[in-house]
Amino acid sequence: MNWEPPELNTGALARMSLRNAMLEVVFNAIEDGVIVIDTKTYIRYFNRSAGDLLGIPADPQNPLRISQFIKELPWAQFMTKGNNSSYRCEVEILYPCYRNLQLSMLPLEKRNESVIILRDVTQQRDESQRYIESEKLRMVSLLAAGVAHEIGNPLNSIYLNLQLLQRELNAESPDLEDFKSMVEVSKREVERLDGIITRFLAALRPTKPNFAPVNLRNLILKVLESLRSEIENYGVHVTMNCAIVLPQINADATQITQVLVNLIKNALQATPRDGKVEIRCYENDDNFLVCEVADTGSGISGEDVGRLFDPFHTTKQTGTGLGLFIAERTLREHGGSISVESEKGMGSTFTLKFPLQGRIRTRQLATADAPPPSPNETPLS
Repeated sequence: MNWEPPELNTGALARMSLRNAMLEVVFNAIEDGVIVIDTKTYIRYFNRSAGDLLGIPADPQNPLRISQFIKELPWAQFMTKGNNSSYRCEVEILYPCYRNLQLSMLPLEKRNESVIILRDVTQQRDESQRYIESEKLRMVSLLAAGVAHEIGNPLNSIYLNLQLLQRELNAESPDLEDFKSMVEVSKREVERLDGIITRFLAALRPTKPNFAPVNLRNLILKVLESLRSEIENYGVHVTMNCAIVLPQINADATQITQVLVNLIKNALQATPRDGKVEIRCYENDDNFLVCEVADTGSGISGEDVGRLFDPFHTTKQTGTGLGLFIAERTLREHGGSISVESEKGMGSTFTLKFPLQGRIRTRQLATADAPPPSPNETPLS
């Protein structure tokens, strides 16, 4: 059956060529970067914006892999999961200049390839960060009245116990055991008052970090030692999985200690008796020292996760809602970050990332002095 005359075949090829040329013009005109990679993470196509964002050579001499330009993501792990998954995250790059990129990866199932879309959100993130800071400070000022409510409960308890003490003193045969109990309750409430005021003042008047070399592993050991009695009281199994030798970080030891105490206490309170809390430390591939506090507790609902770092938002009956707000600001002032991953009923993991020494300086120099990535980088296995 002769159904393919030369004229029709030539016309189809011409139309295909014209369509490809038009797509090339469109892809090179859009601001977002577009990259197509195969299952071995080799770059099969990239538009002009992607080349500008990542510094990809226009005419590479050798096949290039996406991991040569965006190093912090586990590309091999993505590909071993198959070509049916979509991913979205935000990445930080230093070459050819410092940028924050929003990365989306979508499968092209029929072609057995994936398309990566990159959007430069550096300016947007900076503006959002400034807005968030101003909004949070405004919120702290507006909600200062909330402290009156927090203080009211322990004050009422102290006043009630003082009345009971007075009644016992006027009795013919006062009970010393009742005296001790009421004094203990009042003492705990005074300590609670002191904690509320201290945290609120820290939120209103943050102190600048006093940076010095810090051994994070030793700091965690000291925190666990100080919390030994609380750990035993909660009946939770606490383990630490940290390398004996870890790179030092530049940090304010007092401020980081407070962050760790807050996170570990939260984990203990959220975990049932005989549950587990694990503290992990490791250096990742992006020059960060990572500390994770993971528990097997009740987890956090999606609604609460979104508001977890807002001032005065708490999921605990006795919490002030300022601990995580202060922790996030402390990590940001250290050039790092704090994030949380949680599943209701399965537990939560808080992740702290500290930049290693010299990283901030490297970021500043990256716009001018950083060499381009080598096209001969060792392939991913």
